[in-house]
Amino acid sequence: METSTDSSLCLTCNKHSAKYYCTGCKKYFCPKDFRQHEQQLAIKFDDEIIRSHDELLDQIHKLDESNHFSLDIFGRIEQWKKTTISKVEKAAEKAQHELSKLIDEQKIAITKQLEPITQEIRSRREEENFVENDIDRLRRKINALDQTLKQFVRNDLTKSIIINNDQMNWNRLIYIRGMKGEKQNCDVTVAGGNGEGNAMNQLKTPWGLCVDDEQTVYIADCSNHRIIEWKYGATAGEVMAGGNEQGNRPKQLNSPRDVKIDKERNSFIICDYNNERIIRWSRQNGANDETIISNVRCHGVTMDDRGFLYVVDEDEHEVRRYRIGENQGTVVAGGNGQGNDLNQLFNPTYVFVDQDHSVFVSDTNNHRVMKWREGAKQGIVVAGGQGQGSNLTQLSYPYGIVVDQLGTVYVADCLNNRIMRWFEGGIHGSIFVGENVAGTQQKELYGPVGLSLDREGNLYVIVDKGYHSGGASYVLSRESLRRFYAAHKDPKSKCRKDGGSEDIEIASCLRMNGVLQGKSLDKQNRELFHPSSFINHFRGTVVGLEGYAENPVGTRYNCCGDKSISFHYVNPDEQYFMNFLLYRAHPKRCQL
Repeated sequence: METSTDSSLCLTCNKHSAKYYCTGCKKYFCPKDFRQHEQQLAIKFDDEIIRSHDELLDQIHKLDESNHFSLDIFGRIEQWKKTTISKVEKAAEKAQHELSKLIDEQKIAITKQLEPITQEIRSRREEENFVENDIDRLRRKINALDQTLKQFVRNDLTKSIIINNDQMNWNRLIYIRGMKGEKQNCDVTVAGGNGEGNAMNQLKTPWGLCVDDEQTVYIADCSNHRIIEWKYGATAGEVMAGGNEQGNRPKQLNSPRDVKIDKERNSFIICDYNNERIIRWSRQNGANDETIISNVRCHGVTMDDRGFLYVVDEDEHEVRRYRIGENQGTVVAGGNGQGNDLNQLFNPTYVFVDQDHSVFVSDTNNHRVMKWREGAKQGIVVAGGQGQGSNLTQLSYPYGIVVDQLGTVYVADCLNNRIMRWFEGGIHGSIFVGENVAGTQQKELYGPVGLSLDREGNLYVIVDKGYHSGGASYVLSRESLRRFYAAHKDPKSKCRKDGGSEDIEIASCLRMNGVLQGKSLDKQNRELFHPSSFINHFRGTVVGLEGYAENPVGTRYNCCGDKSISFHYVNPDEQYFMNFLLYRAHPKRCQL
């Protein structure tokens, strides 16, 4: 506040007696109204500042009270303690029972071996029929049994009691992890990042992954048909399974989609997708592989703390739980055909099982994540489920999922180029990584698919980079292009500006704005734009794209025009090759 000698109007009474200027609101007041203005500011300061400060201080003091948290986190820790103690007691009782059984078995075995010696001793003593050789022979037999008993007590029995205290990190059984903020950037590339390829420092269409306790990453390197290991800080990987070209023979894989570690059997569990099987592959020598489940279009797999396998069958729209050794399994999610009801799934891909054995499934084509409690007949939606889209209540083709100890779901929201986080019971999610746009910067993702958490709470994400084949191509007139541009500038337009599959959304927008569809054929009725690569067409392997080809698959060179363009699902190296043949190569007649 300051005094003014100028004759100004008072803000309150509008008189020319204003001599006081408020440096805060930049207004003039008369002496009376100025005092009132100061009083109002004092009241506002007390109400808004001091009260807020005191309330915050009170909340800080309440942090010491264990009953302050509405989620009863302390109660959950106490319940975990009781459950863990109960499990330890049961394990100890089981070990005591097995130890007693082991001692009884050894006692019976030694007693049985001693019986004929006892009978012979009694017989010879009664008949007084013994000589030096008999004494020496019986002494050797008794000494042998004595050594067997001592060996059992001193060595075998001691080795039979295996206590994993030294191997168990007790500090990490349960721990509190501080949050690193509402939103995370992609901090560092831990595998790949050197372009698409099959070198040891490259990946090609990776899908699922897992991380062990040493932060070593194992990746299902799908198009290289291998499982590759990247140790912490390594600049190149090492093939752990497959890598012997595509196939179904021993030591081969065909487009693996997921991998998990079976610690008890020291092996990998692999979704061998195109071979429609689950493979167990030894980690010890990498040479032994065994088919443990057949006839399953496995996209995702995981294992619970009881050793049960959970397998996502994409074609059957279900998740099955298997005991080791069985080939049928039990349906634990879906299994009621393709659909979007709560007891159905639609092309599920990945699965996660929590400590309560609840099953979380990425219901990919329903754009949601489902939770099925153990024994439930239907699931509940825990993320998405509001149709395909990019809002915070929506997902667009979710793939990898992980769930932390508080029940928070993290999901790879693939076509939205982000990782979403959904707190337990939340009606909407929040963006954890990504900016809803494709990219390669730290805050951006491109088509995330696989997810995994390590023991430290670090999140690992499989993302795509590099060249991509388009879903469709369009030849547009200038008028068509003008209408398309105008539609996206019009705020009332129904054309989608985000989310969805770009090729479908472009076609839909063009159709809504009066652009008619035509065929791109030459005068000989040959295609100028062709789905998939030419070599696939000649082989008759244009799977799923037959309906988009004007000429039948397998009709060879009369399918396409001389200047035909094809780039749908064409590898980047083939694109360079086609570019060279079309625009750089100049065939000349050679005269011999």
